[in-house]
Amino acid sequence: MELPALIAVLVDAILIKCPQYDRASVTIALESVFAGHPTLLGGNSISMLLGQNNDYTNATITIGDVNAGNQVHVTVTLPQPIDPLPAALAALASIPLTDVPTPRSDLPQASRLPFESSPHFVGREAELNALAQAIGTAQPAVVMPAVATGLGGIGKTSLVTEFSYRYGVYFQGGVFWLNCADPDQVANQIAACAVGLKLDTTGMALDEQVQRVLHAWQSPMPRLLIFDNCEDPAILDQWKPTVGGCRVLVTARSDAWPTLTQIRLGLLSPVESRALLQRLCARLTDAEADAIAEDLGHLPLALHLAGSYLATYPHHTIGQYRKDLTIAHRSLKGRGALPSPTRHELDVEATFMLSFNQLDPNNALDALALGMLDGAAWCAPGVPIPCDLVLALVLAEAGDDGHPSRTTDRDDAVDALRRLQQLGLLNGTELVVLHRLLAQVVQSRLGSLDMLAEVESCLAWVTATVTASGNPQRLTPLIAHMRYVTLRALDRGDLVAIQLADQLGAFEQLHGAYAAAQIVYERALVICGSHLGMGHVITAGILHNLGVTLAHQGRYKEAQAWYEHALVITEQVVGADHPYTGGILSNLGVVLDHQGAYAEALPLIERSIAIRDRVLGADHPDTAMSLNNRGVVLEHQGRYREAQHCYEQAVAITTALVGDSHPTTAKYRSNIALMLERQGQYAAAARIHETVVAIIETVLGAEHPDTAMSLHNWAFALINQGQAAQAQTLMERAIGINERVHGREHRATALCIHHLGLALIHQERYAEAQPILEQAIGIYERVVGPRHPEIAAVISNLGGVLAHQGRYGDAEQCYERALAIREAVLGSEHPDTATTRNNLNSLITAKGYGLRAVLLNNCAVLFASQGCFKDAQYLFEQALALYEPLLRLHHSDTTTVIENMGCLLMLQDRSIEAVGLIERACMLYEQSIGRDHEMTNRLRVYGAELKESIQFQ
Repeated sequence: MELPALIAVLVDAILIKCPQYDRASVTIALESVFAGHPTLLGGNSISMLLGQNNDYTNATITIGDVNAGNQVHVTVTLPQPIDPLPAALAALASIPLTDVPTPRSDLPQASRLPFESSPHFVGREAELNALAQAIGTAQPAVVMPAVATGLGGIGKTSLVTEFSYRYGVYFQGGVFWLNCADPDQVANQIAACAVGLKLDTTGMALDEQVQRVLHAWQSPMPRLLIFDNCEDPAILDQWKPTVGGCRVLVTARSDAWPTLTQIRLGLLSPVESRALLQRLCARLTDAEADAIAEDLGHLPLALHLAGSYLATYPHHTIGQYRKDLTIAHRSLKGRGALPSPTRHELDVEATFMLSFNQLDPNNALDALALGMLDGAAWCAPGVPIPCDLVLALVLAEAGDDGHPSRTTDRDDAVDALRRLQQLGLLNGTELVVLHRLLAQVVQSRLGSLDMLAEVESCLAWVTATVTASGNPQRLTPLIAHMRYVTLRALDRGDLVAIQLADQLGAFEQLHGAYAAAQIVYERALVICGSHLGMGHVITAGILHNLGVTLAHQGRYKEAQAWYEHALVITEQVVGADHPYTGGILSNLGVVLDHQGAYAEALPLIERSIAIRDRVLGADHPDTAMSLNNRGVVLEHQGRYREAQHCYEQAVAITTALVGDSHPTTAKYRSNIALMLERQGQYAAAARIHETVVAIIETVLGAEHPDTAMSLHNWAFALINQGQAAQAQTLMERAIGINERVHGREHRATALCIHHLGLALIHQERYAEAQPILEQAIGIYERVVGPRHPEIAAVISNLGGVLAHQGRYGDAEQCYERALAIREAVLGSEHPDTATTRNNLNSLITAKGYGLRAVLLNNCAVLFASQGCFKDAQYLFEQALALYEPLLRLHHSDTTTVIENMGCLLMLQDRSIEAVGLIERACMLYEQSIGRDHEMTNRLRVYGAELKESIQFQ
């Protein structure tokens, strides 16, 4: 019987029993039913069963909801048997592969499914969709199962149960569930499926019954077979049909299914976890549900138990519950729990132990696996662990040099790790995760202190190695674990904690987390005082490192005090010529330099160089560091040639040791670029700075304070090239980084704000620049005091801004203050002092001439417009003579006068004189503001246009 004729017969039967419906609506509804789509007829659900007598000569249509008590059954005897296969294949072909359908209870009549759909099921849309795509092919073929794998309690059985109720209607041959937890019972379960298949197995032996069912499953009829808890692939191979229309889903903890499509179940998302908890316990706020979900590691079984417990026993406060919550808590043992829709054991620990107990400590491979599991449990809970670290825990043992030395065959270690992954105890491949609740189980069962020592040793060694490399990104997968074990050790308060804190603090400094490093060092210092005393060399090292973190935070006075304390101890314990002493001397010199005490800083750094050169060698990286530091102080003293020589030595050493692309080499090279700027080689300097930015940002990251400083240096070079707009963008980015890392009240932030103002000055945006410079002055005054050389630079530039605004009296006060600071700190012969003195003198001169020059220029323009060229020229020449003292102030009015006078000469056909005037002005501007400045370029272009017009004539 063809489908259209069958639908017509069924429509007639329905309309006789239910005349309230119209033919068109019933026809559309039945067509949708045959396609396998959920359908409503007049607001009521409609479903159909075919061939209840197994001869496909009858059909029963059900309209309405059994729960609402409004069901109507229409049974029709068909005029001739129908072939159900085309309709079944059509239904399977319509299975949704993108949208997840809602659950429905009208599974095909033949189905054998022991569980009901859960009202508390949340999320998992991606996994449901993936299962549908894996088995949803419409053509009968060789059966290729899909496997849902994951940790015990992750919700594998719940997932495939939900899948059955959402997608089961598309498998009109039925849904059949086999629990493979007990392999000896699988045959009985298969035989029981004969009832739904309408197979008469009366009097047959079990084996014959099974064969009858297996034979039926090999027909083309689409069916869904579920092999739940199937940990042994041999069970699946033994019982699944190899051909036919069956589609097969498997659930297993093990991921050892290399030839099958695997859908690995992860934990619930925070949103899904919250939704599940609040469905179970409505009194939970969002914040409370989120906190509990985090405590439970978003494990569905644990969430189900916790939510049920809190709903059953409402007298428990959420705060107290969380405080008491461990793997042994009664809630996670099933107390007060709602029944599991899948009859899962309501005990999280017992669920985990099903896998854990499969590891035999007397088996060599399992013993390695247990060691790995023990080590992973000492790491940060629920945080991915690199497989290399897990392997190292059984491969490595501390040798005489403190480095790990191999004691276990690596192949054995890999096999042991694979064993844990197959049992579902570790989830992942390159990064593996031990669930936080499972970690508690492992700790209670194993918890070896020897393994804890191994974990701490491995992490300390790797952290030290990465820190020495200068590339913090190499530690990214491990840093959470290093922080976790270090903080736990600090709570323990032993000598190992000092070593871990020292390594962690050094790493935190490397990637710019100075406040975090400070906390670690301060806690280590307390332990040093308790165990070693304040006169120990290790204590001195912690004091020194604490000073480094404070210096990076701009707390120079505090840093200086710690350095001086550490220096006294070190000189007394290891001597004045020890490398430890040299390191402290160098950093003490740097912090004095930051405070503007250049004369005090230089001899300390030079002493450091002498110690390091003699003890470590001239080509040691620490020697290079001290040379670079010496260059910084010399530069600040105005001894630029000597500074450049130090920078070049430092670059040569580090390049030979670590290459051009190392961030340390790049930072030293940046200092050479600063020297090129002093020589007017702005383009070359900018190219170096751009390269440095690329290196440092790649290695240290976009938010590192060294990235901010390299951006600042590049921007400063661009300002001197006349590319102030581009420089402004870079400087604003540098300010943002510094504010996020250091905060606004920091010397580095003030420096960038100052030079942002400078970029605005070079764009002649004086009104915008003024408040920016005033902000920088305020920060400097609060951070380094009112007499620091860097604050003098800002005050001097503010004087320039005020002069351009015609506020000559205020500008003069700024120049006088800047000059007083520079003369007191730098001396009267320092180049910066000389520049400020010249600016002040130019301003004093300009004060009397500025207004008169403007009037002369305006009168000259008026005369020129009236054709009085001779008088106009005389006035222009007088205005230009008055403006020349303002060239050092970059006064834009000077350019206007020169251009006006050039136009006047051209009107008089005196082109050669006009060109000479422009060239003279260009020369003056090159001397005062640089060859690449925009004002210089503007005049140069104007002169070139004049020359071209002369040649054309």
